[in-house]
Amino acid sequence: MESRIGRLEKVSMGELGHEQFDFSAWLADNIEILGEELGIRLSAEEIETEKRTGSFYADILARDSSGDKVVIENQLTKTDHDHLGKLITYSSNHEAKTAVWIACDPRPEHITAVAWLNSTTPKDIAFYLVKLSAVRIDESRPAPLFTLLVGPSAEAKAASEEKRRLAESDYTLTKFWLRLLERS
Repeated sequence: MESRIGRLEKVSMGELGHEQFDFSAWLADNIEILGEELGIRLSAEEIETEKRTGSFYADILARDSSGDKVVIENQLTKTDHDHLGKLITYSSNHEAKTAVWIACDPRPEHITAVAWLNSTTPKDIAFYLVKLSAVRIDESRPAPLFTLLVGPSAEAKAASEEKRRLAESDYTLTKFWLRLLERS
């Protein structure tokens, strides 16, 4: 008797096609799948692919359920500094509240960098790093599989705010003591 359960297998990233023409287009049409992995609602109605940003092009510009902009940078290879720079450039130029970097092979240094961005930016700014794999069940078409590696956390944002508050307090105390020394 044949089983009703299929076997999941990883396949090469090349089976997802070309990043710009195949994967980005698929993701724009299926944005809710990424949103589910991130725990945020992404609007399927307001999506732009290859959004002009000066002389560059952001892979995807979307909006969340609050209407805030979300920049998504896709990389079907190992993470690199070029794509991290693109993510920050596109996010700042479009004043996005959320930045999502999707990559097949995230390097530990870039995982740390995205976590650091979350811990040092204001609490309404969020950075995500998502690992992308390609899978299929038996002889099905290949499908993207998203795994969230780094995202914002309330604890990291609270710790960041506390560090800022303490730094401001230290600065104020230093100014006070310097003025007192000048007067004495």
